[in-house]
Amino acid sequence: MFERRLVAVSGPQWGWPTPCEGWTVADLVGHVVTGNQMAIELLDGLRSPVPGAAAVDTASMRQLEAWFVETCRVQDEVFTATSSEASVAHPAGRITAREFAIYRSADIVVHAWDLARAIGAADTIGSELVEQVLAPYVEWVQTLDAADVFASALPNVSGESRQDELLRQLGRDSAP
Repeated sequence: MFERRLVAVSGPQWGWPTPCEGWTVADLVGHVVTGNQMAIELLDGLRSPVPGAAAVDTASMRQLEAWFVETCRVQDEVFTATSSEASVAHPAGRITAREFAIYRSADIVVHAWDLARAIGAADTIGSELVEQVLAPYVEWVQTLDAADVFASALPNVSGESRQDELLRQLGRDSAP
C-alpha cells in the first residue's frame, strides 16, 4: 500500500507538505524508514540494512525509496522469525511481538494515507486493514502519554466512515 504510493512520487512532490504537521513527503518517507529500522533493531538486535537516521535525513529521494523496500523486507523476515508472544522493549513500554507487528503495520498504513493525501492519490484503506490494524492501533495510541509524538484526536463527524472515524482519532482530517 505504501510502496504503491511511494513509487508514484515524482520530482517536486518530494517537497510537498503532508497531513503530518511540518513534514514534507521526503520527511514522511524518512520517518517510515527509521521506524522500520527501529523494529529490526528492537526485535533482532541486528544492524539495520540501511544507514542510520542522520543518513536518512540527507538521502536522495530514490535512495529513500530503495531503503523503504529493503527495510520492509528485513522487517518482515525478523517479525516472521520472532515468536508472536515474545516481549519487545518498545519505547512506549513492553508489548508482545504480535502487538508490535500490528503497530508497525498501522504506522505504515496511516502514513500511506498521509502520502496519498499529499500527492493527490486514492486514499481508501481496505476495510480489513481498518478493523484489524487501525482499530487496535488507535486503542493503543489512546493509552499512551505521547502528546508530543501523536497528533491530537479530532472530533468525530456524524455519518463518517469507520476509516475516517479512526483517522480522526489519529489527528487526520479526511475532509477533501
